[in-house]
Amino acid sequence: MKNNNHGFIYIDLLAGLSVAALFFLLIHPKILLTPSMQINAQAQYLVSNIRLIQEKNYSQPIQKNYLQRAYIRINKTSYDIYNNASASAVTINMPSGIQLDANHDGIILFNFADKYTASAITIKIYSTDNQYIRKVIINSYGRIRIDD
Repeated sequence: MKNNNHGFIYIDLLAGLSVAALFFLLIHPKILLTPSMQINAQAQYLVSNIRLIQEKNYSQPIQKNYLQRAYIRINKTSYDIYNNASASAVTINMPSGIQLDANHDGIILFNFADKYTASAITIKIYSTDNQYIRKVIINSYGRIRIDD
C-alpha cells in the first residue's frame, strides 16, 4: 500500500479553522463597531426608552408635580430614567466618545391628559469630534423620530 503525503489531514484542517475562528472572534466586533453604528444604536435605544416613558405617562393617574411621573433627564454623557417617584433612577451611560445634548434642560416627559409634550424636544447624540451626529426629535404631539 502506498502512502499519500499530499494535502492536509483532518486534524490539520481543524487546527487551522479553530485558529482562524479565534482570530475572527477577537477582530470581528472591532471591525463592525464603528462610531456611526454606536451612535445609531444609542439613538435607537434612547427612542425605545422614551417610548417606555411615554406609555407610562399615558397610563398613570393625573399628578400635578411632574417629578411624581415617569420622565427622563438627559446629561452630557448619560441619561437617567425615572420610572416612578419611589424608585431610584436607572442611569444609561454612553460609550466613550459619545455625548448627548438636549434643549429644555434635558427633561423629557409627556402630559398625560392630552398626550402632548410641553414643547418639541431635540436630543443630539454625537461623537466628540462631531463627525457623526444623530438627532432624536420629539414633536409636541408626541411623535418620536430619529433624524440625521
